[in-house]
Amino acid sequence: MISIELIPALPEQRDIFENLWQLYTHDFTEYIDEQVDEHGLYPFDFDFHRYWERDGFFPYLARVHRQIAGFSLVSSRIRHRSGPGRHVDEFFVLRRYRGRGIGRSLAFQTFDTYQGYWEVSEVGTNLPAQAFWRKVIGDYTDHQFEEITEKTGTMDFLWQTFDTNP
Repeated sequence: MISIELIPALPEQRDIFENLWQLYTHDFTEYIDEQVDEHGLYPFDFDFHRYWERDGFFPYLARVHRQIAGFSLVSSRIRHRSGPGRHVDEFFVLRRYRGRGIGRSLAFQTFDTYQGYWEVSEVGTNLPAQAFWRKVIGDYTDHQFEEITEKTGTMDFLWQTFDTNP
């Protein structure tokens, strides 16, 4: 039996997220134009502080058999309706844990943290992420979700929206 946990992260664990961000960005360069700097690092321009310092931001660390396996960053910032809801800001599973149902389990655990309206978005060119989220959200909601295509600046995004309220 695989032990898969999504655990609320503590402020002292922020450096784990910052380290994992390098791997996340590396994977993401297939879909965005990002280069390493002269130190061999991807630019770090993501504000992790808000997940511990501001209301409406929720950091989760993913573990498989107690080993770090990724993260889920959730916020109350929604775009496609008024009222309360949650958005999966960022979601990352280390490559060694992909393709084994672990991402699905972590996504389900993310959605289980809050009953109600959800939004998930992917970069338009990231077809594997779109396939993953369509399958996971379809399974989670019995295919009761909507998709919205949107352009923000020069990038296309695909959004899935759904509500888990009865």
